[in-house]
Amino acid sequence: MGYTHYWRRLRDFTDAEWKVICAAARIVTDKHKDILCYEYDEVGKAPEISGTMIRFNGKGEDGHETFYFTKAKGSKPAWIPQAEYDTQGVSYFCKTACKPYDEAVVMLLAAIKKIAPDALTITSDGDYNVFRVKGLAALVREAKAAKPKARAKKSHPATVRPGEYAVELPTGCKLVCPAHPKPCEYVRIVDPMCGEVAYWDSEEWREAPQEVMGAIMGALSSGNEDA
Repeated sequence: MGYTHYWRRLRDFTDAEWKVICAAARIVTDKHKDILCYEYDEVGKAPEISGTMIRFNGKGEDGHETFYFTKAKGSKPAWIPQAEYDTQGVSYFCKTACKPYDEAVVMLLAAIKKIAPDALTITSDGDYNVFRVKGLAALVREAKAAKPKARAKKSHPATVRPGEYAVELPTGCKLVCPAHPKPCEYVRIVDPMCGEVAYWDSEEWREAPQEVMGAIMGALSSGNEDA
């Protein structure tokens, strides 16, 4: 079959677990950003890390099978008895052929296992020591401590533009978002002296709603402090 890593999903991840897993995935994919992409033949498209899935591959000839990992355990295949599905879960695998992106796959699987040890089992065509990743504990600590940060985007104007709704705050700043009936795809905070100081898009709060709301409230209460 070729050099492959295997995992068996025993249950869904909780929202809290998935938040940390996504943070770990961002750390891992950023560390390997020069060799990773969404799909081997879509080298200009970044890996996907969302509220439901993580997906990446190596670039071009350095890619092989796509690493695809979901928050949900996965539905029961028709050929698996219900009792087996309930107790043994669903099997998945990723054949990397030991290509460069294999390091990112191994690092992330090891981190996921450490974050939620009872949610899956992992094995490999290499021995189990392949998952004894150097720096794993530090990676997981960093992922657990990660918080969504406001991202100032220079392309967004400092003033309120047509089609936006603004709420003036006691601090003098304005909370700005698209005006109804447009979908609320972003929220930004504008300071009359400093310009735009914070920005969140809908994908950020879909992935980590509690943390992003906390960052928004922190920014509102601190005036022009970047959350």
